[in-house]
Amino acid sequence: MNREIKIAIFGAPVNNSNLGCQALTYSLIDLLEEISKEKEIGFTYYIFEWNPSDASTQRFIKTANIISNKLYSVKQGNLHDFMRRCKNVFVNKNMKDILEKCQYVIDLTEGDSFTDIYGDYRFDTQTKLKQLAECMGLKLILASQTYGPFTKEKNAVFAADVIKNAYRVFARDKISADYVTKISDIVPELTCDLAFRLPYEKTKRNGFNTLKSVGLNVSGLLVNNSSEDTKKEFELKTDYDEYLDRLIQFLLNKDYSVTLIGHVEADYDAINRLKNTYPQLKTAPAFENPIQAKSYISAFDLFIGSRMHATIAALTSGVPVIPVAYSRKFSGLFDFVNYPFVVDLQKMGTDDSVKTTEQYISNYQELVQVVGNSYKIAMDKVDDCYKKYSVIFDELK
Repeated sequence: MNREIKIAIFGAPVNNSNLGCQALTYSLIDLLEEISKEKEIGFTYYIFEWNPSDASTQRFIKTANIISNKLYSVKQGNLHDFMRRCKNVFVNKNMKDILEKCQYVIDLTEGDSFTDIYGDYRFDTQTKLKQLAECMGLKLILASQTYGPFTKEKNAVFAADVIKNAYRVFARDKISADYVTKISDIVPELTCDLAFRLPYEKTKRNGFNTLKSVGLNVSGLLVNNSSEDTKKEFELKTDYDEYLDRLIQFLLNKDYSVTLIGHVEADYDAINRLKNTYPQLKTAPAFENPIQAKSYISAFDLFIGSRMHATIAALTSGVPVIPVAYSRKFSGLFDFVNYPFVVDLQKMGTDDSVKTTEQYISNYQELVQVVGNSYKIAMDKVDDCYKKYSVIFDELK
C-alpha cells in the first residue's frame, strides 16, 4: 500500500437493530474496500456509534471480510447541550482524540436522518457531530443520503451551514439534491443510495410468469401501537393498521403465499400481532445482517414494504416491488430509477392506498417489466457512484 489513511465514519452503525442502517454500513465499507484495492491505499475505519459492541463488530468484520485490525467500533460522544457534554466528557474526549488521527470523516446520518421529521434531538445530536468534524479541520464527506425536509427554519439554517463547509456533498436522489441547493446554494454530486450495491446470495424463485409468493414488510414505526422509540414529526392520510388488514385479506383471498418480514426490531411486535389475527400467514426469521435479509427477499415473486432499504433490497435483486411510503425519501429514490409503483401514505387516504396497491398487484406483469428496466438503471448508477467516490482519493496517490 502506498499510503495508510484513517477514516472516521458517522451515522453508519454496526450494532443497530435497523437492517437498513446496517445495509448502508456494509455497502459503504464494500465501496471503500474496492477503492482501497484499486488505488493501493490502506484504509483503517473508526465507526462511531451510540452502543458499540465487540461481538457485533467481530460479526461485521467476518461478514464483510475485513482484516480485524482495520475496523474499530467507537463510543460516540454527545454534544447536544451543556449537561450532556458534562455527562459525556470522557467519551467526548476519546472521540476527539481518535478524530485527530483521521484525515476524513464520512457521514451517512443513517441514510434519512439529516432532517427534523424524527424530532429536534435526533437532528441536533447528529448535526453537531458533523459540525465538530468541520471545526477540527477534518475533511467532512456527506455521503449519499436524503436531505430534509426541515419543519423548522432554525434547523434548515444549521444544516445549511454544515453543508456549506463540507469537503464533499453527495445526494442519493434528485429531490434531495435540489433541496440542498435550495437551502445552501451548494450543488451536490448526485449518486444512488449506497445500499444499491449491497451484496447478497441469489435465491432461486418461482419466476416471473406467475405470482405465487408475496413478501410483506410490516413497519413497526407506522402502526398505531408502535414499540419503536423514534419520534414522528409527520402525519399519514392512510390508517396504516387498516391498510395492512385490508391488504392481507386481499392477498389471502387470492390464495397467495404471504410471508411477513421484519427489517427493524420494532417490526416484529407488529408482525406477531398480525400473525395472531391471521394464523395462515408465514413469518420470516429474524435476520443477523442485511445481506441475509436481501438474500431472503430475493426469493419472492413480489415484495411490498414500508422500510425503504427492504424495498431497495427487492429492487436491486430484481424482485417486483411496491414501496409503501411514509416520506418523500421513497418517491425521490424510486423516481431516480424510473420506478413509478409507489404508494404514498402521506398523500393517499386509506381507500386510495388499498385500491392503488391492489391495482399494482393486478398489473403484476407490468411491474415485472418495469423492475427489469429499473434494475439496469440502478446498476448503472452503482458504477457511476463508485467513480464519483473514487475521485476523492486520487490526491492520495
